[in-house]
Amino acid sequence: MIAIRKGLQRQDMTNDIGMPTPHVIAHQVDDEDTICFSNRDYDEFAVTNSSLNVASAAVLNRSLWDFIVDVPTRELYREILKRVRDGSLIRIDFRCDSPTWRRLMQMEIASGDNQTVEFRVRTKEQTGRPYQSLLDNEAARSDEFLERAVGSNRSKFPITGWRGRQPS
Repeated sequence: MIAIRKGLQRQDMTNDIGMPTPHVIAHQVDDEDTICFSNRDYDEFAVTNSSLNVASAAVLNRSLWDFIVDVPTRELYREILKRVRDGSLIRIDFRCDSPTWRRLMQMEIASGDNQTVEFRVRTKEQTGRPYQSLLDNEAARSDEFLERAVGSNRSKFPITGWRGRQPS
């Protein structure tokens, strides 16, 4: 198990082929699950990805649960925090794509002093791709919904109307 210290700053980790990855995004929750620390890389990642709504200034001293809204994910994270506080080290691989990057990342969740829990995230793989406006936080959005007919392959598009094949 690795030792996690309060006030962690940038530390190099290595990826699966032994190359250094310079950025480790870290944040920490206290014994009441309040976000009590985030490092410089955390904010750099938020700014780079147009996500100032989750930069340090917006999350510090707030409950982790303010940012996890759906019940299944809350239950998963409650179980993870319980296991980590009982001494387990947990690693989770996940996708974190941006408009121009496909990213495979790994989150390491470990216990710290006084029942704190630290989340450390690093990029394992990153591949460029053509711009995807769906993933762009700053892209213009419509308030309209895509309607889909149940039991058929037809969809109603806001501008053109119903399209698709009739059910047989």
